[in-house]
Amino acid sequence: MAEATPTLASMTGYASLSGALGDTRWTFEARSVNGRGLDIKLRLPSGWDALDPIIKKIFRDHLVRGNLSISAQIEVEHEATGLSLNAPLVQQLTELAHQATSITGQPVTLDNILSIRGVLEDKTSHDISDEFVAAVQPAITADITTLAQALVAAREQEGAAMAVVLHGHADSLARLTQEADALAASIPTALRDKLTTTIAELQRDIEVEFPEERLAQEVLVLASKADIREEIDRLRAHVDSLKDLLAEGRGVGRRLDFLAQEFNREANTLCSKSTSTDLTRVGMSLKTVIDQLREQVQNIE
Repeated sequence: MAEATPTLASMTGYASLSGALGDTRWTFEARSVNGRGLDIKLRLPSGWDALDPIIKKIFRDHLVRGNLSISAQIEVEHEATGLSLNAPLVQQLTELAHQATSITGQPVTLDNILSIRGVLEDKTSHDISDEFVAAVQPAITADITTLAQALVAAREQEGAAMAVVLHGHADSLARLTQEADALAASIPTALRDKLTTTIAELQRDIEVEFPEERLAQEVLVLASKADIREEIDRLRAHVDSLKDLLAEGRGVGRRLDFLAQEFNREANTLCSKSTSTDLTRVGMSLKTVIDQLREQVQNIE
């Protein structure tokens, strides 16, 4: 059986799920956004706190990074419900009602008596026992696992769209690096021509001898300072690393962020060494793509 292709995952996603067991019904919603680590915030109804560590563990088993918010609604329809009559109070109020009627001539109805606070007592039980929670826990746990998988799928769907963009950035960086390499090959000749022109202009005003050997030495010094071969080699290595990380899939966000910083370092050095407008243009284009890359990888898991 072939192994599944690793999938790049975003840290942004949403999933919801509803389930039931007997008269107990629940709805869970999970939302995630980007974060430095994995931070889970869970809101459970009163009496269901025993589910907290179970739910958090399930999501930790499925996710690597992101700020995750989980909300839950759990309703138990078979809770003991009903109203009881406070008989002693009703008897006392009835006697008082007869007295009031004899004095005022106005009848006191049953509605008047029932509306008095304390006549009807709510016997609804809102307590959730540990035994009851344990009984429905397997069904809720199964649904939470499904919810976590749905959230992972949502994040991977967005990650797949981001992967297309990131592969495009990788191709652009490779192309610009190749352009810079082609321009680097002409740097010594361009420096020699520029230095020769400068010396010729000086010799028109001042008679001075400038031996060919000295010219070659000066060109060598300038070319050494302007040499960008190391930057080109590192940029190529970074492009390879970028493609490898994109192929690796989930859990590479931190490394992608670090790699983007390394890309930026080499592009800055290349621009600082540039001796031509063409090379500077390529360097600035590199920086633009790298900035776009850095922005995108901030949301990669």
